[in-house]
Amino acid sequence: MALWIKRGPKDVYKHVVEWLPKICLIGPVPKLIELYQHLSSSYRVNIVEKFIEPGRKNRKALEISVPIGFKKLLARKLLEMGNYVEFKLFNVDLPSMQRFLYEHDLFPTALIAVKGDQITSLESQLRVNYNIDWMQVAKLIIIPRKSRKIPQFNDRIERIVLIGSERVELDGDEEAIIRGLGNVLEEFDIDVILTAGGDSFQLPYLQYRASVLGLELRLNRCSGSIPIRTKSYSYMSYGRIYRSHTPVFLKGRIHVDLENSMLASTTGLNGLVEVSRVARIPLQLAARYTIGMCMSSLQYYHAYKLGILIPWTPNTTSYIDAQKLRRADRGGLILDAAAGIYWNVGEIDFQSLYPQLMVRHNISGETINCECCRGEGEIVPELGFHICKKMARNCAASNRKYHHKETHL
Repeated sequence: MALWIKRGPKDVYKHVVEWLPKICLIGPVPKLIELYQHLSSSYRVNIVEKFIEPGRKNRKALEISVPIGFKKLLARKLLEMGNYVEFKLFNVDLPSMQRFLYEHDLFPTALIAVKGDQITSLESQLRVNYNIDWMQVAKLIIIPRKSRKIPQFNDRIERIVLIGSERVELDGDEEAIIRGLGNVLEEFDIDVILTAGGDSFQLPYLQYRASVLGLELRLNRCSGSIPIRTKSYSYMSYGRIYRSHTPVFLKGRIHVDLENSMLASTTGLNGLVEVSRVARIPLQLAARYTIGMCMSSLQYYHAYKLGILIPWTPNTTSYIDAQKLRRADRGGLILDAAAGIYWNVGEIDFQSLYPQLMVRHNISGETINCECCRGEGEIVPELGFHICKKMARNCAASNRKYHHKETHL
């Protein structure tokens, strides 16, 4: 795992830690022992005890260290070896970079102490008044010399504008522009590059122009090119269709595409850093995540600390009849005021209403209709569901910790 650490102005270095992500496998104990003997010659394998569900007894599991990028490949082979029935896989979908931060109790932009593979955070994640002024930020604007209405990869670069602590414009010969960009990034020690369309066109276009001229595009702080081909996909959220592009990640620098980042476009860089720290997600990933994915990371972290395994497909489908669905998903009651002019009007605003309800009533996916509190837990009005009262679970615990931070802002 490679970490980029900044010690001071123009002093950024790459620190490599020997570490591998782990997946876990649950099955009949004799089969686990047999599989342990089979895998131990090729992988680092341990027999551990983990929780599958909170509140239940832990179970023996195989913990297998896997090279980054090979988790799903090995997981599919293991499922096939168990005829897709005997084994269940866990922690397969968990992004490796996030798992590394969970294991080492780290978060992006943290002040740290490094001693070999041992990395220790020197500040609390709940700290409110942290400083990010050390981050050198610049907005990158690339202007092609368009031959058509829509710019093409074959269009030459007309000029590049970099807006940071100073405004720098590069124009003239295309080769000089590309070389000059790398020099300016190094001279001003840029840590964060902001673009508008960097994922969808600008950075792949810039890499293509550099390749045509046989030049190295020095956007990274180390050698290496960025992908030229662009991909996109569409998804629906709350009745609207959105289009998202495959992200272009940089090494040693942070690239945030404001047109491909729901968080950065609404909260700015400060909000993005806050979410990245709280959810323990690398900044470039957090910039492309939805707030729901960031909340999932927060829950994954607390599950990891509690020794709870995360299923390969954590979102299982449950079915209820239409009448229960109507009662459960009808939304809030909105009372429209009668039109008119009123005096002495008071306003009541509920701050963080849903998180406070989750904390107060211990609401989480695994606390609803738990098996340990049948007939004893708190009853949800109208629905008849019961809520566990014996253990503070994942969602509620996550919200309780960070709601405390919010009250100090």
